[in-house]
Amino acid sequence: MMWLRNIAIVLLFNISIVNSYIEDESTISEELIELLRLKQGTEQFDRWVSTPLDINFKVYLFNIENVNDIMKGATPIVREVGPYIYKKYREKLNITYNEEADTLEYYEEIWYEFDAEASAPLNENDMITVLNVPMQDYFQVGINPLTLNATWPKIFQDTTSLFHIISVKDLLFNGYRFCDPTTLIGAAYNIARIICSSIRIEYASVDTILIHSDETIAFSFFGHKTRNYDGPYAIKAGNLNIKDIGSIQTWKNEEYLNNWQGEESTCNKIRGTDGLLYPPFNNKETRFEVYNPDICRVETFQTKYNSSFQDIDANVATIDSNLFSNENNEECYCMNATKPPGKYDCFRSGFGDMLTCMNYRIITSFPHFLDADVENEIIGLTPTEELHGSSITIEPTTGWILEANRRMQYNMVVRPIEYIAVTQNVTSMIMPILWFEESVKLPDDLVEKLKNDILSKLKEVDEEEDNDPGVGVTLKPQYYLLFCIYGLFMLH
Repeated sequence: MMWLRNIAIVLLFNISIVNSYIEDESTISEELIELLRLKQGTEQFDRWVSTPLDINFKVYLFNIENVNDIMKGATPIVREVGPYIYKKYREKLNITYNEEADTLEYYEEIWYEFDAEASAPLNENDMITVLNVPMQDYFQVGINPLTLNATWPKIFQDTTSLFHIISVKDLLFNGYRFCDPTTLIGAAYNIARIICSSIRIEYASVDTILIHSDETIAFSFFGHKTRNYDGPYAIKAGNLNIKDIGSIQTWKNEEYLNNWQGEESTCNKIRGTDGLLYPPFNNKETRFEVYNPDICRVETFQTKYNSSFQDIDANVATIDSNLFSNENNEECYCMNATKPPGKYDCFRSGFGDMLTCMNYRIITSFPHFLDADVENEIIGLTPTEELHGSSITIEPTTGWILEANRRMQYNMVVRPIEYIAVTQNVTSMIMPILWFEESVKLPDDLVEKLKNDILSKLKEVDEEEDNDPGVGVTLKPQYYLLFCIYGLFMLH
């Protein structure tokens, strides 16, 4: 039985090695976790409340170059104009902590400031020719088209076609105004006033619509984000499990959306982080999920390759190209809400119908129709992964975001609508309006903090392990099993 005793000795010896290594690793992890968890009174918590990251919000618009030809059925020619650059700010408000659930509940305030210097020579007062978004949306509502055909010029008085000239500021934030009561006076405008009244009722809950005190209606793409707080959110603070940090548990007090098919479907499940906070201890296989309330979806980023950011080793994760797929597991996104061009029930891969999310007939895609199954040609679109793809660059040990670019495009369907004369000669298509990029980059002071206060200390501990003459911490985990097998073989 001597060999059994020897086996026991070897096993006990190696268990001591493992315990020694784990204890040392645990010490490292605890020190790092203490720096990363969201605990009031810490620098990490303060950075989370009011992000120190420089967030640039860049908007590119597609100026329509051949309006008259398009109205006769020609292929659209677009010219990209931009970027119009805004500084974006995010701050958490009304924060409460639930110790038992380890969750932080809060609202988020967002605001934008136009960066005139970075945008020059462009400015917000530039005039751009684009699709008249609210008019095109209302054409597709489905009310009596004969009535619409007679009254739309009275409601939308700035155009005689499907397109109009508008300032960048009005389109993005201030709002394009229509149904102005001061312009609808007299018996000739009776029906127009009735339609405008119905628009005010129907669109009262639409985020992108603002009804002014004088009852004028205004549409803008992003103005609502500065008028309303986002939330409440409830996220994990990472005090009980650091891998859960930033994970969204509820949004607006709900675990599931009600925008897509299936009451508790994958499409409706709220999950992921807010795009600025990620868990630590990542590797080349890590997949990140980011909840995007603007499109009522979870964006998935898969780690693809290693990179470097200011001499910091990093991992780069790119967005799943199937974000706007309507096939297979994503078919619950097919709502048959907005009629697509052609004979299809659902939009082709690469396009997302946002009617049940935004309450507006916006069609999302990646910029320049990147990775989309495009049926109609738009002259002037040149998609490339480098310029129009989305990615995040992360320091894998801490989960700190080093750099990120998230990009999205807004489009609308243009098609002939029966009895509405102005639409009769156009070709059915998905018309691009604008695309935008939200980019962040770790500022220099935090780069130095990450290098000197965190990564350098981890490196010092690792070097101490490698130089330690003791047996325990010089062995790495991948050698434990091999060492055990070798020891047993020799003893036997």
